[in-house]
Amino acid sequence: MPTDGYWVQRGGLWVERGSSWDKRNGHRAQRGGRTANDSGSNAQGTNRTVASDELPEKIRSRCHREGGKHPESPSIGATGTSLRSLSRNNLPNIPALLPMFSTNESHAPSVDSNKGIELMMLTFSSQAPPFERRSSWVTMAVAVVFMWMSAATQGQPLSPQHHDKKPFANSLYFSFYSDIDVSLHHFLYRWAKMEAMAAGSIPRRYPEPTMREVDRQILTTLSPEKRALWGAAVAHYRQHVVSRSLLFDQGLITLRDSLASGKSSSLAEIDQQTRRQLQQVLTLYGRHWWPRHNREHREWVAAVIGDVIRFERQIVQRITAAYAADWPSPPNRVDLVPYASSTVAYTTGEPHTMIVADDPESRRPWALELLFHEASHSNALEGHLHHLIDTAYQDRDQEPPRNLWHILLFSIAGKATQDVLGEAGRSDYVTMAEQFEIFRRRELDQKIWQVVDQVWYPAMTKGNPLEQVMPAIVDALD
Repeated sequence: MPTDGYWVQRGGLWVERGSSWDKRNGHRAQRGGRTANDSGSNAQGTNRTVASDELPEKIRSRCHREGGKHPESPSIGATGTSLRSLSRNNLPNIPALLPMFSTNESHAPSVDSNKGIELMMLTFSSQAPPFERRSSWVTMAVAVVFMWMSAATQGQPLSPQHHDKKPFANSLYFSFYSDIDVSLHHFLYRWAKMEAMAAGSIPRRYPEPTMREVDRQILTTLSPEKRALWGAAVAHYRQHVVSRSLLFDQGLITLRDSLASGKSSSLAEIDQQTRRQLQQVLTLYGRHWWPRHNREHREWVAAVIGDVIRFERQIVQRITAAYAADWPSPPNRVDLVPYASSTVAYTTGEPHTMIVADDPESRRPWALELLFHEASHSNALEGHLHHLIDTAYQDRDQEPPRNLWHILLFSIAGKATQDVLGEAGRSDYVTMAEQFEIFRRRELDQKIWQVVDQVWYPAMTKGNPLEQVMPAIVDALD
């Protein structure tokens, strides 16, 4: 049986594809997306359909390769197949690139079944050049396909009953989700928090949270019955939820994680009531707010995924060298949400990150750094950082400066991203801490940044770990 073509799973059968165009069941799929030999001639041959257990072991094992975890095969798409399956020949043809948005296993969800866009499990033979030899055309291709798919799904409400709990994009270290339950939870939290602050039932804080007018205007277009239903959910959040922290309240973290997984968890009675409130307004949210939120989430990933795939290895190497610690076990889960407390992003667990898609601070060019900054809040890295600081101050019988740990965390992710982008010709990149003047107001924080510039950055550039430099940092702060 020839192995130069590729195999597509349809139900329980595998179909071997040739080199011509095929119209089957209303779906148009290109066959022979890669060349069969070095001369560039297309693989020829008739289609063959076999049962999954009849597929030759060599091909079957190749088809089940772990795209996202293979050292040379970061994946993109629903859970993505390998970038090794790209070739220059099929770049101009958008439908030919759609099979990249497939799954690592045997499922094949659709982006928009009405448009006949099928996400197939597809694996080419591995004769493509290594990922490291790809240039900017890979980044451009990834972004083009993501934007094309976002446009295809624009305005299509996602039925809550059929919501997929799988990531819609993967890289080597990150999995990206746009989850209706998680988004609704954060949407109601922000809405209720603003109302509670306006009513004076909870203290105002800086920066004060805001909400886009377009989200509030939608409520005025609804019937009185629907407004009452929404108002009941907001009232529940005002009374029982917004006084608690999304970042530190373990009950809310457990609730959010249960929403993300779709599995029942051991929740306190009040959080069980919260989940029931979410279920009552899920269809309402899914019909009126979710289509735009979901589109914004996918557009955010479309803008950054090319840079993530291109630079993530180098950035991770620099960050782990600075901490002298291992990167948290991939993939790091990233949920795009419409709002999150009063910050642009937050991270819990090992790690689970929320990022507000429609916020200037989360978009390019800072989106790349933001991902690695948030992942650095994992116990593997942030926990190690706290240990280094506490150890350095124990012998001095002093308390470390309150923001020292967070400034160092900002500095490591920012410097690593800036250096990697600089080596790629983007020497004009300004880190998030500089651009948004993070921890620059208090005199002590300003002094910490001066020490970072004078002591830590030169050492980090030389490859010295923070543990070796921490005594010098503490001495400079005395």
